[in-house]
Amino acid sequence: MLSLARSLALLMAALAGVLFLVFLILSILNLVFHQTAGGVFTAVYCLASAVVNYLAWQEIPKLEKLASDRQYGVVRDQMIVWVVLGLVFFVVVGIVLAIAWIRIEGLSQPSAAPLPPPPVSGPAGAPPACPKCGTPTTWIPEYRRFYCYRCSSYA
Repeated sequence: MLSLARSLALLMAALAGVLFLVFLILSILNLVFHQTAGGVFTAVYCLASAVVNYLAWQEIPKLEKLASDRQYGVVRDQMIVWVVLGLVFFVVVGIVLAIAWIRIEGLSQPSAAPLPPPPVSGPAGAPPACPKCGTPTTWIPEYRRFYCYRCSSYA
């Protein structure tokens, strides 16, 4: 999704650059023949769009690298700026970035419930039974104690 956004950002930067030149020429002609500055705002907007889309095009590889390193929270935080700028300065790029941001948002959330660690063998011999429920306990090396996952307590 980010590679699509990057391609669109470069395309939109080129398109905005061309539009800037067209509107700049039209503004100059309008100023010369009609003595009004109509169209200057449009030319400036196109120039700003070209710059923003070019900067987005340069930034997206950094976001892709962070995403490949599974740093989804950082990607999400840095990407929101480009989503907003993309929506302001060419809607297509902003929409693609917003979709990517939503997908990364889901990846950056912690899972609902962590799975218990796999059983680890403890000291020699069979693990003792839990005094509360009678199921076998698991040796937890960090605490050097047996733990019952059914009761969620140490034996």
